[in-house]
Amino acid sequence: VHYISPEQARGGYCDVRSDIYSLGITMYEMATGRVPFDGETTVAVAIAHMNEAPARPSAIDPQIPIALEQIILKCIQKKPEMRYNNCSELIVDLRQAIVTPQKDFVKFGKEGQDAAADDPGTDFSRQGQSVTNDTIRISPFPQKSADSVQGNTPAHQREENPRRRPAAEQKQPQQQGSRRRAAAPVPPEEQPATAFDRVLVFFAALFGAAILGMVIFIGVSMSRILNPSAIAAQTPLPENAVTQVTEELTTREPEQVTTEMASEGSTLATNQTTMPLLLGHNLDETRQMLADAGLEYKASGSYAYSDDYPAGTVCKQQYAVDTVVPKGTSVKVTISKGSDKLQFDSAGYIGASRTALEYILNSYDTLNVVWDVVESNSKKDTILSTEPASGLLGPGDTLVIHVSSGPSTVEMPDIRGYTKEQAINLLKQYDLNIGGVGENYSDVYGVGEVCDQSTPVGAVVSVQSYVDINISIGPASVEVPYVIGMSEVQARETLNGGQLSAEFTYIADAAPSGQVISQDQPAGSWIRKWNVVNLVVSTGPQQISLDPESVTGMTQDQAAAFVIQNGLQYTIGYDTNPWVPAGMVIRLDLPNWGVNMHQGDIVTIVISTGPPAADPATAPAADPNAAAQQPAATEAWQPQQ
Repeated sequence: VHYISPEQARGGYCDVRSDIYSLGITMYEMATGRVPFDGETTVAVAIAHMNEAPARPSAIDPQIPIALEQIILKCIQKKPEMRYNNCSELIVDLRQAIVTPQKDFVKFGKEGQDAAADDPGTDFSRQGQSVTNDTIRISPFPQKSADSVQGNTPAHQREENPRRRPAAEQKQPQQQGSRRRAAAPVPPEEQPATAFDRVLVFFAALFGAAILGMVIFIGVSMSRILNPSAIAAQTPLPENAVTQVTEELTTREPEQVTTEMASEGSTLATNQTTMPLLLGHNLDETRQMLADAGLEYKASGSYAYSDDYPAGTVCKQQYAVDTVVPKGTSVKVTISKGSDKLQFDSAGYIGASRTALEYILNSYDTLNVVWDVVESNSKKDTILSTEPASGLLGPGDTLVIHVSSGPSTVEMPDIRGYTKEQAINLLKQYDLNIGGVGENYSDVYGVGEVCDQSTPVGAVVSVQSYVDINISIGPASVEVPYVIGMSEVQARETLNGGQLSAEFTYIADAAPSGQVISQDQPAGSWIRKWNVVNLVVSTGPQQISLDPESVTGMTQDQAAAFVIQNGLQYTIGYDTNPWVPAGMVIRLDLPNWGVNMHQGDIVTIVISTGPPAADPATAPAADPNAAAQQPAATEAWQPQQ
């Protein structure tokens, strides 16, 4: 019942716009976290759908965008002809709301709407009318290709066979709830289905299944209620039952009960009782009070507007208070639908756009509404005050609403960074216009964005003024210079002077430290301004550190291989040593004490000649072939790549 449309609540004619109302209530709940109408009983909720005005969604959550709020309000108009005609119209506005969420573009009114309006006094389910035989065009959304549907025929071109039902079938009374009239063909939009469309279709299918289940349940319940034999055996209905009774029951004469007013001091017969005061009590309380008095509640399906009693309570009872009636008498009561007047309070609308209040007043067209435009610096169409400020407004009453004419000057907003369409919509909110549109290179704003505006941001201008704009076509292109061989500082200055950026990485190399040895963008190529050119800079030859005694005890060949592996060259030297056998390596003689050497530096491998002689006079003669046995200083060295 929280999602039922007003025409469904009163048993009137339903069509696709009834579903749009229920969808609007769902959207309202999604946006605000609560349903617009609630009450202690389902009867009270149904009556609220028919008579009460919902709170504006933005009054509950100020962050709700203007466009979304207006779409929701249009969906839940009391009168079907004031809503969207079909979901295609709704989807168009939803798409626009994604692009311009704060734009006031939703149209309220009857332009182009179906002239067949809901009649509050008509119960379509009892008219004996059949579903119309209009051809149904199945067109939920356009297809991407003709091959996507069976028979290679687009879904929106396939039509249901318009066969007419037999006349006898058309004349059968409808007892399964209100039938839906076939929707008129809706031309599909000339665009492919999007992910947004498919999501909407999915949720619409779920929502339709829920509505179908509810309609079947109501139909079965209605068939039982409208069955005369079921009425005769009907027990008191639960509090949450919204009932409709047959014409036979509502027009049947009340039970013939001989009554009289109880006089003071009189004694009642054992089979008599007095009528309690039921006015203002809800159905649960009414049933209990009647049961306590020995009476029975009889559902009459009678509802009436009342300014004195809240919706869902008794506003009229069949017998006057203290009337003497036989015990067991069935008593009929009339349930209040609440007041048919608008319970108005301007507090929720002061400072808001007139569009929100116009929506509310659309459902109360018997009111005399006067829109008074007042000079004010507030935004155009902002509600300033109302007369009266609050109260019950009935048919013929006058409501004066004072709205702002808008300021004569505004401050120019910053529209840079917006697309052209977004900039136009933003300027409209300030009552300004786009003038000339040009193009220009921009290093700051992306392609397609506004990069220049003729009127400075913050400048005070007259409303309806024009501002020229330039649309960015992206940064300009520049030629890449040759910077290999330059120092890091020179390369950076050269690239920056050409409106390019430089980023550096560093590696050891034979080139001098600080020199550029490569660039990732070839010299002479063209790239956009301020693009990055990556440069590699030499840190000089790799530094090497060795322990002089790291080769002690090695053979000459082993020591030579060790030196070569570290990227060094070597020579051979000789020295006496009492601890290292002759022919084995004693040490390395290193430049800089073995610290911060570079690739290619020369070291000396010192070979032991054995212990020193005790007396030089007795020292053995030098081997004349020793020099020939020594390897060349560089014969074993190979540069390390």
